Amino acid sequence: MPDATSIIATLAAIKHSIDVVKAVKDADYDLDKSILKEKIAVLVDSLLEAKIQAGETLDILEKKDKKIAELENILEFKSKLMRHQGKYYEFDENGNPKGDPFCSMCWDDEHKAIFLNHIRDNSFMCPKCKNIYGRTIYKSGSY
Repeated sequence: MPDATSIIATLAAIKHSIDVVKAVKDADYDLDKSILKEKIAVLVDSLLEAKIQAGETLDILEKKDKKIAELENILEFKSKLMRHQGKYYEFDENGNPKGDPFCSMCWDDEHKAIFLNHIRDNSFMCPKCKNIYGRTIYKSGSY
C-alpha cells in the first residue's frame, strides 16, 4: 500500500480540480474572460499536481511489488535449504544434500545465498564475508 500522505495529496489535488470545474460550471454566463482564464490555469495546475502525485504513488506501489516478489523468492528458496554443521545446503526430495554449501552467516544476516569457495582440503570460505568453515564429507544416510 502506498503511504497515506501520497494518497491524500493525490485525492486533494483531484478534489481541488473538481471544485474549480464546478465553480466555472456554476458561474454566470457572462463570466469575465480573464477570470475564466485564471480558473482554467488553476485547474491545469491542480490536474498536473494530481498527475505527479499519482505517478509517485505508482512508483511506491511498484517498489512494494518488487520487494514482495523478492521476499516471496527468499521464502521459496528458504524452504529448500537445511542447515547442517554450520552451513546451509539445498536438499533433494530424499533429504540428501545437493550442490555446494552456502554461507550461513550471509544467509542468516542478509538472506543472501552465497556459495562457499573450497580453499583447502578441509575448509571452505565465503567470498563475501570471508567466514571460514570446516569441510564436512557427506555419505548417503550419514547426517
